[in-house]
Amino acid sequence: YPTGKEDSPAPTCRDIKMVNEDAEDGYYWVDPNLGSPSDAIKVWCDMKKGGQTCVSPRQNTAGVQPKFWPNKQKGLTYFTEMKGSTTIEYPDEIQMAFLRLGSLEAFQKFTYYCKNSIAWFNSEKNSYDQAIVLEGFNKEKFDTSDFTDVLDGCSNRKDTGKTIFEVYGSDPWMLPIMDFAPKDYGESGQEFGFEAGPVCFY
Repeated sequence: YPTGKEDSPAPTCRDIKMVNEDAEDGYYWVDPNLGSPSDAIKVWCDMKKGGQTCVSPRQNTAGVQPKFWPNKQKGLTYFTEMKGSTTIEYPDEIQMAFLRLGSLEAFQKFTYYCKNSIAWFNSEKNSYDQAIVLEGFNKEKFDTSDFTDVLDGCSNRKDTGKTIFEVYGSDPWMLPIMDFAPKDYGESGQEFGFEAGPVCFY
């Protein structure tokens, strides 16, 4: 009967919910590989949704403030290929692998901050040709032009705003988001940044 405390981690948030129906949303400790509690990871448990286990990216890699990102390459260029970029990192990959094995699907929000650039829909051209590409685990590609549930604040190329993508992985091995490739960037006055939210397994 794991409590989800540091000295009594559970395999997943769902397991905590199963033994304690009154468990509330909050931070808990989980140990998906069922080894020593010393390698347990701290996660957010969404108990209202049946015990989703949500793992946040490492704080110093979860996003960057909008800025101009020069690029000299031709064609589709991923963020990690740009000068001064960072990789999006997550806790212990062994634990993440076991968490995927015990899950049926996954979900993650990805926010793209824009200035004078398109993230998803180009309202002037009535086109999705400049929609960014998201890259998940194992190089899984998400063509966001096919997405339907998008809060788009970057459709006007002259505005500053943000676009929020809700990324669904029918296979938990598709997530988390590891990289992305913007298509409308590189011109003077253009800036972009991003924020990767927690990846939730259930």
